[in-house]
Amino acid sequence: MEEYKIMRNMGNSKKTITATPRQLESMIRISEAIAKMRLATEVERKDVEEAVRLIKHAMQQSATDPTTGEIDMGLLTTGFTASSQVRVSALCEYIKNIEVEYKAKVDANGLKYHNLFDYIKKKAEEGNIFKDGAREVVSESLYREALMSLENDGVISLLGHKMTPTIRFTNA
Repeated sequence: MEEYKIMRNMGNSKKTITATPRQLESMIRISEAIAKMRLATEVERKDVEEAVRLIKHAMQQSATDPTTGEIDMGLLTTGFTASSQVRVSALCEYIKNIEVEYKAKVDANGLKYHNLFDYIKKKAEEGNIFKDGAREVVSESLYREALMSLENDGVISLLGHKMTPTIRFTNA
């Protein structure tokens, strides 16, 4: 149990989950399996230590956020890291502001997928999108994730070709 608490506290913030109850259950089962391999009837500390080592190694291999270098279980559960979720959210807000700033033009014609993507890439490289003022390259996958989020929230509609749709704001 103590090892589980240490794993839970490996993250640097409350937003980053580094161990879940599922990992605790896995630690118990792996410890028991290691003891059985030794033909022992009881789990010893060395069995738990080996189980912890195996779990930590697996987490490092599969759940390390490439931008922060920290273990983020959200990568396993949702497919996105906590830092990526923050960036998608900031990108969504920026896109909503474009609709407000250029309302007449956007409402009349919508936005072409690549025109908006090129504009966002330029603004991100200038440091105008993310709150920390970071000058970053926005990947197309991050851009697509933001568009999907906005569409799921009913803020935009994606019309036309699936790969290069026209983006229309729903004004809901």
